[in-house]
Amino acid sequence: MENNGIATSLREKVFQTCQEMESNGQKITRDAVRAITGGSYRDLSKYIAEWRDSRQLVVQETQSEVILERQDSGISDVENDVEILDNQQLEPHPDITEIVHKAADIATELILTEQSLVSYFIENPHQLPEHQKQQIQDNSAVIKSKIQQNYKEKYNSQLLTKKALDQIKKK
Repeated sequence: MENNGIATSLREKVFQTCQEMESNGQKITRDAVRAITGGSYRDLSKYIAEWRDSRQLVVQETQSEVILERQDSGISDVENDVEILDNQQLEPHPDITEIVHKAADIATELILTEQSLVSYFIENPHQLPEHQKQQIQDNSAVIKSKIQQNYKEKYNSQLLTKKALDQIKKK
């Protein structure tokens, strides 16, 4: 893209391309802009974001002017102002999808790593830090004690014999 024989900077090309794409109702993505302008994804991301920010400022300034004009004319229609703001179509940032995918990839890797380590420590409890080995040992001792107590109560030979004899006598 050249303007009257003057080389246009990548930033200017990106701004012009974004404006044209928006006018044509096309979705503005780094890939689409890159196909037209070239450039690195890093630079394109920066310039597209800059273009979106500058466009948003113009929209905000325009809305402020409309509200100021109404105030000057003595007309106050707050509900209409809110409706105008609510009906605005906010276009998602093109990098959002990429950011979400990267976050999901990182989360997946962390979960898989955590699961692998849990499995490893279950199979190799001797590799746990000392304080955790002690915690397991203490809890195991309490659980074993409860199991033994329950076993003694349920399977006490004297108690079982007495119950068996009581049942025989009832018949």
